[in-house]
Amino acid sequence: MFRTSIALITLLALASYTQAHFIWLVPGDKPNMVKLVFGDKLGPDLDNPDLIDKVKQTGLYIDDPGGKHIDLTMQREPGAFVTAIPEKAQVIRGKCVYGIFQRGENPPSLLNYYCIYKKGDLKESACFSCQPFQAREEKPGVFLVEYDSEPAADSEVILAGPEGFKELKGKTNKQGYVTFDLKDAPKGLYGLRARHVVKEAGEHQGKKYENITNYVTLVFQK
Repeated sequence: MFRTSIALITLLALASYTQAHFIWLVPGDKPNMVKLVFGDKLGPDLDNPDLIDKVKQTGLYIDDPGGKHIDLTMQREPGAFVTAIPEKAQVIRGKCVYGIFQRGENPPSLLNYYCIYKKGDLKESACFSCQPFQAREEKPGVFLVEYDSEPAADSEVILAGPEGFKELKGKTNKQGYVTFDLKDAPKGLYGLRARHVVKEAGEHQGKKYENITNYVTLVFQK
């Protein structure tokens, strides 16, 4: 019984640990650079610097206002991948096919991560629908979440912020919108993440899955 309890506690801890990790694009240490990080915070996980290798297959890119698609090259550093971006880049995006994920008796799922860093005006980006899962701030505190250019209704959304900001949770409505009161929110870096599950079966690298779990993160300055 004691060993069983220990095993159960360990499994629960591992499940929680895995669930808390997402990919984020955050400002780099130098101008015109961004970092790809993997964790529950808007920065490198220096306590577990090798975790970033689990998402090394992530592809980062920009689409400039003229419609030109530019793939970005990442360089490894402790707890992060770093990439240089053009000076005029407003929005940087990325996608990571993480692989098959299964927890407990739940059916196997293909896990996809999407990330967005809003450096400037998101509306000036030539491509809002160029990746399947998207999120943007329509106006202060009002966010639109879409999947395949359609509203992602009932998506779980969490907004984290700088020190002094209490994490907010919500769900999108039928039109894909979720609203948070940011009137008194402090200045700083914010990160929104949303979840959307598609009931679609398939196969990835020889392994079958019964649905597709998608996460998108949006990082921006307030």
